[in-house]
Amino acid sequence: MKRIGRLYGVGLGPGDPELVSLKAARILSEVPVIFVPKGGQESRALSIIKGIVGRDKEVVELSFPMLEEDEGKWERAASAIWERLSRGEDCAFAVEGDPLLYSTFVPLIAFFRRRFPQVEIKVIPGISSLSAAASSIPLPLARREERLAVLPAIYEKDDLEEILKKFDTVLFFKVHRSLERILNLLERIGFSGSCFLVEEATTKEEKVIRDIEEMKKARPGYFSLLLVKRSK
Repeated sequence: MKRIGRLYGVGLGPGDPELVSLKAARILSEVPVIFVPKGGQESRALSIIKGIVGRDKEVVELSFPMLEEDEGKWERAASAIWERLSRGEDCAFAVEGDPLLYSTFVPLIAFFRRRFPQVEIKVIPGISSLSAAASSIPLPLARREERLAVLPAIYEKDDLEEILKKFDTVLFFKVHRSLERILNLLERIGFSGSCFLVEEATTKEEKVIRDIEEMKKARPGYFSLLLVKRSK
């Protein structure tokens, strides 16, 4: 039988190329082709790997419009990757952060398991923006009996107030569209603790805002996180 290539989900870390693991760099150097997601004008993943692989390496950008909800984008991406895997070529799908944490690679895995279950999938973990943002402050995320909650900023269920009161640390991913709503909620419940808005963690554009009033004036980009630490 003809060999089917192996698919690697490769985590590139939060943005600083020096935070890419040795194993991730090796895999990216060895595979014939690297796929990267592109959601806007420039792929963050592509900007990270530019200094890791040579100019001759084939890198293919796959478009994932952030506002597109249809399943067609996953089918198009999976089909493009399958076309190379079916030739017997190993492929890497490289993403910023960790491939299994709020990543474009997560729904891609599900799609492959349904449509191409014969493909072997290996995941190379990466440093998540969660760890990167905490390090930028720096802020201990949890110790001993403390509890940590990780939520997408679009989380709007009725128990959000309860979560903020129950967990010692709550981290909201990608707050560029939800920051005002979350800050208003914190004020409404009389939040007692510390908040940190971290933008572009580990990059040259990194910014940490510690004052809520200043956060209200901020216009954070897509790669922004809010860490909320409850006082004891």
